[in-house]
Formats: sequence, C-alpha cells, structure tokens
Amino acid sequence: MAIKDKCYAMLEMEFPPSLMLPSLLSPEGWEWYPPAHNQPFWVGEDSDGVRWLVKFRGGFYAVRERAFSVIAQALGVSCQSSTFLKIPQDYPPLRSGHSVADFTDRYQLAVWFLSEHEHGHLCKCCPLDGLNRTMELNPYDVAVLRDSAILHAIDMARGEMLGMLCEMHEPPGHLFTRDHTFVQIDNEQMFSHSAGADLWDSPWVVIDDHIRENGLNEAIQLCKQVLSLPDDVFDQALRLPSNYKPSMEWSICREIENIRPRAQIFLDEAGRNV
Repeated sequence: MAIKDKCYAMLEMEFPPSLMLPSLLSPEGWEWYPPAHNQPFWVGEDSDGVRWLVKFRGGFYAVRERAFSVIAQALGVSCQSSTFLKIPQDYPPLRSGHSVADFTDRYQLAVWFLSEHEHGHLCKCCPLDGLNRTMELNPYDVAVLRDSAILHAIDMARGEMLGMLCEMHEPPGHLFTRDHTFVQIDNEQMFSHSAGADLWDSPWVVIDDHIRENGLNEAIQLCKQVLSLPDDVFDQALRLPSNYKPSMEWSICREIENIRPRAQIFLDEAGRNV
C-alpha cells in the first residue's frame, strides 16, 4: 500500500491528508475573505468551493508545518492538512488595503479550512462539556482522553508528544470541529533550532516529578511507531514542488533526521525507569 493510502486509511478524517492535496496551489481566481475575529489570517476560496486558511507567515513556516502534518498523519495523529501556495505579485489581500504587516514572502502555506465548534456554545449533550470538566479535575490524564466521546481526543496528548520529538518551540493549537472531532493545528513552530524540547518534559508523561504510567505507556507506543515509519514518510515530508523556493533559516532536514534518534533515546531511558 502506498504511503498516501496508508495515511488516508489510518486517519479516517473528514478532510484529505496533506499528501492527498495538490503539491502547489495557485490562487488565481480565488475569492478572498479578509481577517476576522482579530486574527490576521485570510481565507481564500478556490473554484471548487474549497476554502483555504492562509496565515501569510512565510515559506519557512510553511515547510515546517506541512512537514509535521505528513509525519503526524502517517502516525494516525489527527492533524490539520496543508499544502504550498505561491502568491502572485498583485494578490487581492494586498490590493484590498487589508495587507499583512511586513509581508515580503511570495511562498506561503494553505491550510484546509475547518469549521470550528463555537467557543462557549455547547450543543445538546455536547461531549466537549464532559471533556472540559473531566480535564479540569484530571489534567494531562491520557485515560480521560481515551474515554472521551470526542473523536481523536487521544491525539491531544499524542500530537504534543510528537511535537517534543520534533523539537517544537511552542505547543501546537487545538481545534474541535462542529461534529466533535479533535484536530491539532498551528504546527509551524515545529523543527525549531535548539529549542530544547524533551519528551520527559511533557506533562502528559511527567508531572510534579512523578511519572504518569498511562502517559509513559502512550509515549513509549508513539516512539515505537515513529521508529517503524518507513523512510518514505520522512522523504515526503521534506519534498517541495520544483518551483517552490522559500528561504530557509536552518536545515529542516537535519531536524527531521533527529526525530528517530530522539525516539530511541526516550525508549532507552524509559526502559531504565520502568
């Protein structure tokens, strides 16, 4: 089975995984919607009616976020899908007067737009209510996520653990769709240079100097899955369209090459702590 097919089968998402998206989008003819809710992000709608969230943070962030999505989705982690976008010189957001501050990079990321469950609005028998209340009583408890009616809730922990292996500079974001599915978002701070991320620092694994058995087991399983990923997953994560040439501040390839060694180190240390 091809890598693309594996990702699609494992995730069972309502949106296509990153590897199923076109490798490079052109926004010619898109309908653009200006930023809302105090967010500096634009939404572009293509000719097929698909909406794309464009943050205009530049190609270096685009490469990092898209690479993480390929690896995360190959592991079955519910993570937002994205692909690359090259902006024409006269793109509508700039012409409209709602331009993004200090925008200079034509190479950007296009994120498959998801409709979010409204904050503070709980539908009848909403499972978000139960998850929020239980997490307040039992913070960072993977058992709570396992028992939740929220689809892919366990990936709140698994995605952050993976971020530790991917040298994340800051934690990712969380999104709950209107049909109560968890999706990890905002992964552009992965593969940072010397961020010092360590899976043992994850509160899902260790809290108040106490190892959480359920969290440790989840982390061990994740690391084993990382080590079992075929090389093609990491190759696909690094693959760029031939005419997509953003400036790179450091080697993302080197950071991705370090994922499996970090997973092995954690497994070795976990074996000595069990």
